[in-house]
Amino acid sequence: MNIGYHVKKLELTETLMPLLPKNLDTIFYGSTGAEAVENSIKMARAYTRKHGVVVFRGGYHGRTFGTMAMTVSVFLLCVALMSDECV
Repeated sequence: MNIGYHVKKLELTETLMPLLPKNLDTIFYGSTGAEAVENSIKMARAYTRKHGVVVFRGGYHGRTFGTMAMTVSVFLLCVALMSDECV
């Protein structure tokens, strides 16, 4: 969660808010792709009330614990963890 603010980000938010559909009133700014993936999953789970997630074999989703759990490639997981045990 971002607790600081940035003037340019506030200006962008003010520009985007009027363009959103009426039922959407929140904008999320993430700093990494993994953060975007994790939060999209949280939002999808909250909306659908389902817990399952479909991921693609060989895909790389990020280096956070949540996104690494979705990475089914052992090689990519080892690279992300920088583990010597996988060699």
